[in-house]
Amino acid sequence: MIRYYELSDQGVATSVEPTQITDDGRKAVIFLGGILQQTAEPGQALRERLQSTCSHIREQTQIYLVVPSGTRNTDQSSSETPLPKAKDPTMPYVNIIARDLLFPDYKITVWKCLPQPLLTEEITAHLQHFILVGDSQDRYLLQQLENISCKILTSARLPLSALPSVQTLMARPYAQHNRLRALGNDVLNRFYPSTPTFQETFSQSITHSYRAFSPEMPFSEKGPNPQPLDSNYRDGKPSFFPMEGERISDLYHHERSIEEAIRDLLGDTIASQNTEHSHEKEQKPKQEEGDLIRHQALQRLLSNISLEDLKYDICTEVFDLHIHPDRTGIWKQTLLVLNEIQRLVPGDVLPWQRTSKLSLRDLCDIIDLDINEIIVRHLMRALQTLISQGQIHSDDAILMCEFVLETNDPKVNQQTSEALIDMAADLITPGNPLIYFSIGCGDGQADADLINRLWNQYPDQQILIAGMDTNALKMTHPFEYGFDGVMIPPPLHTNHKTYPTLAREAFAVPHADVLIVDRYALHHFGTPYKRIQELLDGCPMLSVDEPVNALERAHLWSRVTRIAYDLLMNWGFDMVKDQDWIIPALSTHSPQSEQFRILYRWAETLPETDTQIQGVYPRTDVIKYQPFQY
Repeated sequence: MIRYYELSDQGVATSVEPTQITDDGRKAVIFLGGILQQTAEPGQALRERLQSTCSHIREQTQIYLVVPSGTRNTDQSSSETPLPKAKDPTMPYVNIIARDLLFPDYKITVWKCLPQPLLTEEITAHLQHFILVGDSQDRYLLQQLENISCKILTSARLPLSALPSVQTLMARPYAQHNRLRALGNDVLNRFYPSTPTFQETFSQSITHSYRAFSPEMPFSEKGPNPQPLDSNYRDGKPSFFPMEGERISDLYHHERSIEEAIRDLLGDTIASQNTEHSHEKEQKPKQEEGDLIRHQALQRLLSNISLEDLKYDICTEVFDLHIHPDRTGIWKQTLLVLNEIQRLVPGDVLPWQRTSKLSLRDLCDIIDLDINEIIVRHLMRALQTLISQGQIHSDDAILMCEFVLETNDPKVNQQTSEALIDMAADLITPGNPLIYFSIGCGDGQADADLINRLWNQYPDQQILIAGMDTNALKMTHPFEYGFDGVMIPPPLHTNHKTYPTLAREAFAVPHADVLIVDRYALHHFGTPYKRIQELLDGCPMLSVDEPVNALERAHLWSRVTRIAYDLLMNWGFDMVKDQDWIIPALSTHSPQSEQFRILYRWAETLPETDTQIQGVYPRTDVIKYQPFQY
């Protein structure tokens, strides 16, 4: 319904995606008047006016126009999509602008995870990117945009205090009264009594111009005529004419070009930002910097995702393959329109699946694995783009990883070590050795503290150390030379031996007690949890994991954001710790998404309550399985 055009130095309008506007380093000067025109392309007169108006501010800004993608003609024979019927025909367009530019879904998802005051800083930094420009008739659109913005933030439970960061500039013709050069909310609500009064609205500036840059064919009968913002009333109606005793020529003294007004706004903002950044660099500790970097990197990664392409791939590669033909329509419609993934029900199952030994939950796992692999593929392409453009580099990786290791790990390790001691106390049998078996152990550093704690707690107990990790087999592992332990190759699908059997055989102790430890590993095994349950064979397991709830699985953006963070942090640890996992998958033109398989556990099926570690993002739980269930 909306097209965004970038205006070149030569006055050529080129169609762009919303993410290109939000990610451009320069200020985005956006002209709203195109919404009111009836053509689906920026008119020549409008382009020429804007080109001459903004010719000298190109270095600091980029100029964009907003126009409807379909004609407003009601002729049903037209090939263009007509404007949806609504009480206010402009509202759907304004709503799209708010959600495309000011409050994209991917940014709201990230903002919800931020603590104060970082939350307000991030929203403010994003909204400062925009200057909304129009003439007096566009003020009605701006009022709608303010109202929608407040509703979006309120529904997302985000603060409204950052809204004044959006700067607006209204160019008024001289035939309007001069005393309203600086409008306030009290005046605006006087002319729009049906609009609620909000304490936080956009920053408003007024300038005067000899010429307005109105669209060629504005609304007439289709929508409410925006009232002129003037304090003159005659017969109960606002008037465009000067008050008695005033001359229009008197207003010429207040002439300011629109370009000059925009430059003033840019100067105020840049000076304010420079002051804030210099103060922040002096005061902000390194830890907060790491937290900020990881959220900024996540935003950049998400902004490089084409949601429409992603949804198309999911529909064609997953729904068409796994969902009954009679039900694929509703699955696709729900995803394409609502950005949500249906919950599998028996009617969705294909006939051959009904005769298999797979349960409905097992089929859910298979579908989730395939959806997540497509998401990973798109995210890897986006990450490749960020790396190639220098938008993310090794310094960012260091700061992100240091933040996680210094902030999250102490909380996780404390709760994990306490749970480990409790489980060992219940498991140890006099005379039997205890095998500490870490699956997905990586370089073993995360296990070292746990092993030492176990040895200190039970000095007389024989404790054997085993590990399993695909990448760890390429080198001598710390478990082998530091703890006199062994590394066990992951079992193939043709190997029916279970984890406890493999551990006992590795040490030739058939009667040993086995305690399996999983730290963020199982959800990367790339296999349904039915298979994992078979491999564990009733063995107790201590798991540190990041489960997701039904809402996070159903909503596409929540799912994408969760996987994006997982991918981003593991890329960071690749850079810092040389774990050689994500970087090889990005080294080819087509990312090897199969190397980063993801299947998160369901939070609502955890065997215990109160397992979540407070103050850690993403949600992290320490779970004691005796035995494993899913």
